Amino acid sequence: MPPPSNTPDVDHYAVLGVDPLSALPVVSKSYKKLALKYHPDKTAKLKEAEQKVATDRFIQIKESWAVLSDEKAKADYDEKLRGKLARAESERKRFGDQDTDRARMKKELERREMESQNQKHQTSKTGWMGAKKSAEAMQKEAEQMKESYATLQKIKQTKAQEKREKDRRTVKVKWKKSKVSHSEDTLISLLRPYGDVESVEMSDKGNAASVTFSSDRVDLDKAVADYEKDELVRLSYVGDRKKTKNAEAEQPSGDNDKNKNNNNNSSSSNSNRKIDRSRETVEQMKIRQARERLRLIKKMEAEEEGREYVPSSDDEEEGAEAEEGEAEGDGENTESNKNKKRKGLKFPTPFTRATAKQKTLSNAEMLLSREEAVFLKLQA
Repeated sequence: MPPPSNTPDVDHYAVLGVDPLSALPVVSKSYKKLALKYHPDKTAKLKEAEQKVATDRFIQIKESWAVLSDEKAKADYDEKLRGKLARAESERKRFGDQDTDRARMKKELERREMESQNQKHQTSKTGWMGAKKSAEAMQKEAEQMKESYATLQKIKQTKAQEKREKDRRTVKVKWKKSKVSHSEDTLISLLRPYGDVESVEMSDKGNAASVTFSSDRVDLDKAVADYEKDELVRLSYVGDRKKTKNAEAEQPSGDNDKNKNNNNNSSSSNSNRKIDRSRETVEQMKIRQARERLRLIKKMEAEEEGREYVPSSDDEEEGAEAEEGEAEGDGENTESNKNKKRKGLKFPTPFTRATAKQKTLSNAEMLLSREEAVFLKLQA
């Protein structure tokens, strides 16, 4: 016969018909009764099948008694059995809680379903009255939400106002940690000449703090200015005052940017004028050339008569354009004059220049009026 097992897989207490972890006297008493009942001598007159069952039962009783009658074996078995019973109890509670939760959820679903059915029945019964009440309830809920939102906004604005008021009384203090060390007491002593200090909030790094004065009449500008060039401690504004001071400090640079933009716009307008000239039509080019000739003739006439030439606004524009053209053609004109001198050509006298000038003036005016008329006709 194999040695009896002392693992909790076999419930020796159940085999002997006693409660788990029962004392040895209780186990011994039950064992004697069962051993006498299933002893082979008592079952010899039974049928073969019943006798086999009784024999197996007697063997189990003997094995269980062998484990539980041995003090050491019983102690080991009881320890393992206690662990098994504890796990079983834990699982029972866990699954029992789940069953309780399922039952509660089922009951809640049934309740909601019943309420939904009652609501549908009530709505169909009351008709438009029920719909009206529902709309009123929704409107009331919307009004409550609106009031809640307004209250939250008011609280938010109040906090923002309080923060702005506090910022007007607060300065940020920074110092070089390697050269000096400050605490709340030293900062209060340092800034007391400017007003009574209400609170000091030290930073985690230990090189800065926010100091709030008890009155908004404190002269923060003087405090910041006094420590502006200090090598150990610097004061700065916080909140809206910091933004305002930074904006004022950046104002000159903004003016420079405006000047740069104006210069860029001027240069871009000049470049646009050149681009427009490259895109002008043949008629526009002829009109422009005629205007340039007319302007030059007027200028020459004024110089010969000894009076100052005062160009009109149109003449100034055309003069600028003409000077650009003349700058490009200086090389050609110089070369042409040299060729004339080299060939011995005679230049016109003042009389012939005046006659030619009047003739050119009249021709230019006629050409200008004729080409302007053609251009206007094309534009129409």
